[in-house]
Amino acid sequence: MTDSALNRSMEYILIDYNQTPALSDSDGQEIAKFLQTKYKVDVYNLTYEKLLKQGLYEGDESNLRGILLRIEKVELAEDQNKVILVVSKYRSNEGAISVKLTLQYRDNNWMVVDLVTLKES
Repeated sequence: MTDSALNRSMEYILIDYNQTPALSDSDGQEIAKFLQTKYKVDVYNLTYEKLLKQGLYEGDESNLRGILLRIEKVELAEDQNKVILVVSKYRSNEGAISVKLTLQYRDNNWMVVDLVTLKES
């Protein structure tokens, strides 16, 4: 979910996958490792509420200094090499996007084979 405006000057990435039973802790750790390597920022598994308690916002609580990714839904497709994710990316009330991704495992990598934007602000 690349969006240069949302990513600009981000200090961290928070991943909230706690409400997604199909995603294990090791899956979450793999995602965090990938994001940390790609974007060169700290990656945490925190909910929005925990983010606020740690003061990881600027000015008003709705403006984050980083990105909050929520993995809202994980669906295993009939084809065992595919998975469907509903993911939201939040930076502020004016900067958020929600997408439905279809990933397929090919050549030892997960690749995006379909992406549908559900909401954007």
